[in-house]
Amino acid sequence: MDPHTAVAWEVTKRYKKKFPDAVPVVICATAHWSKFPKDVYKALTGFETDDDEFALIQTIKKMDSKIHAPRNILDLKNKKVLHKGKIQATKDDVEKIILQYLSK
Repeated sequence: MDPHTAVAWEVTKRYKKKFPDAVPVVICATAHWSKFPKDVYKALTGFETDDDEFALIQTIKKMDSKIHAPRNILDLKNKKVLHKGKIQATKDDVEKIILQYLSK
């Protein structure tokens, strides 16, 4: 389960606990686990790692023969990195970077 779907699952569990007679809920996962190999690895093993994300995808795939990763994700390993900047996931930092981008 990818991190976004895991959040939806947790929110649904809390909602159903608070409102047990509520209508059924359907969660649609739209992100693939291979986009978040570090988070998935931690969820599966309980351990954090600094391993290369592409190596982690292979490690996770070895845990179950039915697990696969899309070719387009695997091919990213050989692509040139275009965007190297990182920002904090805060409202102020996101606003700041958007305004900087728009002012160019």
